[in-house]
Amino acid sequence: MTHEPARRLTVPSGYEYWWSVELQPWWRDIDYLGHVTAAVYGTIYEEAMARFLSERWETGDADYVVAHLAMTYVREVRMSETPVRVFVRCEEARRSTFVSSLVIAGSDGAPRNVAHAEHAAWDRQLRRSRPLTPKERNGLLGTTSTTVAE
Repeated sequence: MTHEPARRLTVPSGYEYWWSVELQPWWRDIDYLGHVTAAVYGTIYEEAMARFLSERWETGDADYVVAHLAMTYVREVRMSETPVRVFVRCEEARRSTFVSSLVIAGSDGAPRNVAHAEHAAWDRQLRRSRPLTPKERNGLLGTTSTTVAE
């Protein structure tokens, strides 16, 4: 088995204009080096995505799961540089999955972490992915189109 080097994500231009939410890490999220521990970045993205989807899908509890999350650390986040602001943009909505770009910025507005994620709409009863509804797709993309990318 051969391993390819991980692809480093770059900070997308214009992310400051995407949908965003301010989040405050907990003191327990700070490690012995004095910055937000690596394991917490996924949790921060999860919280931001839940809020993004709840707003865009107009529901209190959006049913979705993380299928893939890739991150690049740009600069540390220290507690003195919080709260952070998480920026989210849906890049593509497929039949049951959607792809997003995300950026965590410190309280000074400078990017600290960049992520690329794929999520799937989730059926709680069947315990598997489900097709996105037209309303969900339109909410993700900010459109009224009913076209589905395969």
